[in-house]
Amino acid sequence: MARWKRAEALIMIAGIFMSAAFNSAYAFHAAVDSLFNSPDPFVQSTVIPNIEKYRKADVVLRCRSADGSALAGVQVQANMIKHSFLFGCCPPPNEPRRSLFLQIFNFGLPENAGKWASLERTQDNWNFSSLDELVNWAESNGVTLEEHFLSGYVPTWAQSLGGGLAARQLLHMRKVVDRYGTRFRFYQVDNEAKIANATLWDSMKVSFPQYKDRFGICDNLNMTYWDQAGLWTMPGPAEVERCWPGCKFAANQVHCATMGGTSGDTYSPRQFYEGMFNKYLGSDMPIHLTEFDFPCPGTIRPNGYLSGTMTEDRKAIYYVQLATVSFSHPSVEAINFWGFGPGGYMPGSGFVDGSNNPLPCFNAMKSLVTEKLRTTSNGASDAQGDFTFRGFLGFYELVVTGPNGLSIRDTFELKPSQSPVVVLVTSQGVQSPAAKPMISPAGGFLVTPVQVTITDSTPGAQIRYTLDGADPTESSTMYSAPFTLSAPATIKARAYKTGMSPSEVGAATFRGLLAAENPAGVVAGLDYSYYQGHWDVLPDFQTMTPVRTGTASLLDLTPANGRTLDFGMRFEGYIDIPADGIYTFSVTCDDAVELSVSSVSVVKSFWYSPGNGQIGLKAGKHSFRMDFFQGGGPFSLAVNWECQTAGIAKQTIPAANLFHGDNSSTVTPRMNRASVNHGPVTVYTIRGQRVKSLEGSVAGPKTQSLVGARGVFVTVSESARWEKAKVVAP
Repeated sequence: MARWKRAEALIMIAGIFMSAAFNSAYAFHAAVDSLFNSPDPFVQSTVIPNIEKYRKADVVLRCRSADGSALAGVQVQANMIKHSFLFGCCPPPNEPRRSLFLQIFNFGLPENAGKWASLERTQDNWNFSSLDELVNWAESNGVTLEEHFLSGYVPTWAQSLGGGLAARQLLHMRKVVDRYGTRFRFYQVDNEAKIANATLWDSMKVSFPQYKDRFGICDNLNMTYWDQAGLWTMPGPAEVERCWPGCKFAANQVHCATMGGTSGDTYSPRQFYEGMFNKYLGSDMPIHLTEFDFPCPGTIRPNGYLSGTMTEDRKAIYYVQLATVSFSHPSVEAINFWGFGPGGYMPGSGFVDGSNNPLPCFNAMKSLVTEKLRTTSNGASDAQGDFTFRGFLGFYELVVTGPNGLSIRDTFELKPSQSPVVVLVTSQGVQSPAAKPMISPAGGFLVTPVQVTITDSTPGAQIRYTLDGADPTESSTMYSAPFTLSAPATIKARAYKTGMSPSEVGAATFRGLLAAENPAGVVAGLDYSYYQGHWDVLPDFQTMTPVRTGTASLLDLTPANGRTLDFGMRFEGYIDIPADGIYTFSVTCDDAVELSVSSVSVVKSFWYSPGNGQIGLKAGKHSFRMDFFQGGGPFSLAVNWECQTAGIAKQTIPAANLFHGDNSSTVTPRMNRASVNHGPVTVYTIRGQRVKSLEGSVAGPKTQSLVGARGVFVTVSESARWEKAKVVAP
């Protein structure tokens, strides 16, 4: 599997490719160009397409006169002024660094000013002056703040309170939230397991129900500091929710070295993406990467990505890489670099030097955030009075100039939407949109018919909806009363009201249960293939030759025969579903697993993070596959299922429900062309079948290997017609 290129190699790339999907009106910083022009498949096939998909939307600026008629040919200019995504750094305490900060960042955490030990250095002597000043400055400049953090650090005088610590800690936490309320968009209730006990989490939700959507957790899982054992110990959303019910975001600190240290680890941005961010795919709980930095100059501890010395130029490349990869992932809401200046937690990790001169990482990040990932669009409205463009999500300044030379200047926010966002512009400026309709239930698998209700909070608005996944128009079916849905459908709804912009589209997808394949001639157990090798992410076992194969009665580590590192396994066959219903599959593993049922990926679990997923299945035998690998260190594998309607409590999947195909007959091989780079031959792979012999007429030389095992490799000449041959199974 292709890997992310090393940073020092990226900076040397002089690629000519520049995606038209991104702003190309600037000469970008070399660190930005080297990344976006990189031939690395991960960059070109994942990072860049994801940015286009998840961080942009189409917008229609609908220009209308006072009587509602279209204004064709008016000049329109839309300039993005602020990202929705939160690019952050701990705000510096004074000028000129604050002005420099505002050239890049729209988000931040108070580095120390918000901590208990700073606010109440001696008992009952509160001093909020520094934090007040920071909050006032942030509000005046449109900077979103995340409080870091309510539970600590515990002041020296409070460390001897013993059993009385919890009550005093709760008093402090309430005092901070009482004082600042909505002025902090987010509150880290705890960080590094400094909270006295988990009941304080519930107490805060009870005390401040109006702010419960602002409470999250950083580096704490059930009173254990989750980052103590390394970056990838961050749990998945299900485990965070289990320990901290109602948690609205999960934050993780990624200091690459210890405080004051001059050596650290450079984790691959792809490792962040696949090992951390992917855990939260499909979850409503976003990730905040809140504490990132690297000492410079500093020694890079070898870990397979970078090595040698961290220089300012390399730091710029690394920061751009991590910020861009974070921005590309739909589960990430914010990234925060820790130090802005040269001092702080790690020497030389910031964006300016001691004389406040911008460092290469400042110029690189500024080029990324304000140039590369920035939309400016201008032109004339069409005959219908519409001006359409695709832009990054965020806030825009809009200028519309009519034929008389008079201009309307206003602002609007471009929010995520799968359909074009319509913004109504009149002589009074941008008209507010109607509220987004709410569909209840919000979708899911359709086991039995459900009654669907659509509501909208805009008085007098009409709701139009569709059942085929098409975006509603003013001529779509008007909603008047709840209706019964008996078949799978994607419901979309939009609200309309005269004098307002149309609402965002509300959507809910109701999926049917997947039909069983019910193959004939199956026998007990799953086929397994066992592999050896070292991987950082799940490899593509389909392209590899197994060390051995066999039949497994359960989904466990038995096929490894006691091996503890550098191995992988694929289990394939069928799972017998006893009754129609919604099944939850859950996996706890170390290092990684992907589990699929009926060719649908249901669970991805990484680095001892419990993963789970649901799928609607009809009774019968469904195809099943699970891939697992173990690198080094601890390892484990536990696979469970549950289904309420089938009466199955959470339990290990029984051996009685696992099957594989009967290989006792002559079968036609499933051949996959693997390579044409071996001179005059073509390599084919026969997958998932035991092989006794190969029969058939071949117009050229052939080689067969691993007879008696699955994963046979067969080489034939280019002129051969081996696909007509037969595999004779034992």
